[in-house]
Amino acid sequence: MLSVVALLSSIVAVFCVEDDLLIRQLSLGAVHGRILSAPNVTGYAFQGIPYAEPPIGGLRFMAPQPKNHWDGVLETKAYRKDCMWNTSASPAHVPYDQLSEDCLYLNIFSSEKCLKEGNCSVVFFIHGGAWRSEGPSFFKAETLIENFASEERNIVFVNFAYRLGFLGLVNLAPEIELLSTVQNLALHGMDQNKDG
Repeated sequence: MLSVVALLSSIVAVFCVEDDLLIRQLSLGAVHGRILSAPNVTGYAFQGIPYAEPPIGGLRFMAPQPKNHWDGVLETKAYRKDCMWNTSASPAHVPYDQLSEDCLYLNIFSSEKCLKEGNCSVVFFIHGGAWRSEGPSFFKAETLIENFASEERNIVFVNFAYRLGFLGLVNLAPEIELLSTVQNLALHGMDQNKDG
């Protein structure tokens, strides 16, 4: 009986040990990422971090509103849904259920060195698609880790989703340029958290 208790205790201890770099405190709240392995590289991914309030209901066609602070730790271990777009606008096939209007999220991929020591270059990537298609999930997380988080490079890679097509270009507040406002909001949030 004693050996069973000892075995269970050691199993619990192994599962309770977690890398302290996986939970990061940002200006809006804490996030919990994941470790990703690619050939010869291990890195950290924090995917699905909200940078603005969901542009739905009364916020549709309006300038994005900064995200409110959240309590607790937000799970950021997978891409969120890409922004709605006309899937006939691109040769890439994306099932409709993988798209959403609630899509203003960014993703951060980093090496251990960058998280521990900071002072790394940052690539803030605005995906293509001519303002009408595609999104961050077109980029495989393991490929980003392999290409940017290696010890030789130590580059933090950030990509984000932004409203596309009709939902991104129709503007009911003509004094505001919606697309650049969304991009500026995402960049501003990154600037506040560059040392986090």
